[in-house]
Amino acid sequence: MHAEVVGSFLLDAAGRPYALLGISRDVSERRRAENELRAANEQLRRQLVEIEQLQVALKEQTIRDSLTGCFNRRYLTLFELQQSDPGWAALVIDLDQFKRINDAHGHERGDQVLRDFASFLRQHLPADGALVRSGGDEFILLLSTPEALPAKQLMQQLERHRDDASCAFSVGLALRQGRESLISTIARADRSMYGSKDQRRQG
Repeated sequence: MHAEVVGSFLLDAAGRPYALLGISRDVSERRRAENELRAANEQLRRQLVEIEQLQVALKEQTIRDSLTGCFNRRYLTLFELQQSDPGWAALVIDLDQFKRINDAHGHERGDQVLRDFASFLRQHLPADGALVRSGGDEFILLLSTPEALPAKQLMQQLERHRDDASCAFSVGLALRQGRESLISTIARADRSMYGSKDQRRQG
């Protein structure tokens, strides 16, 4: 049983206390209700935490490529919104003769080549970079920098380690110009990549 006691002094004409008046009442039901409310609030808090964690996991799934674990094209919008610096760099990498691998060895072998190639790119990805599989056999490396040097160094690094990759590849680079969108930067990097691919074929 829980009891609540309220007391007050009775005063005489001179203002001196001469008696104590007290009232006691059973507050067990109120305590029980308060405990139940606290328990319900704690359960609700745990449920909200679980919901938030689930939302984060679901959001992560929507921007991830299930085959390679890279970001997918949906991530491009998020990357652009998160940029506080005025510039970025995009490297577009396309596997050479990938269709021939699929045709000759099947899609299972092709999928493994893509996974291995994604691992190769991750090994050279800077800490502040992002790796996107934009579709098929094309990947995009994004750097949050307006400077050309880091992007060029990354491109040269990929070229130096070309033999470590699971498949031959072509790469193109573009830096943001003015206030252009990320998609526009990627489109220019894509054109540069195809120019490089043509040179490799002719060479």
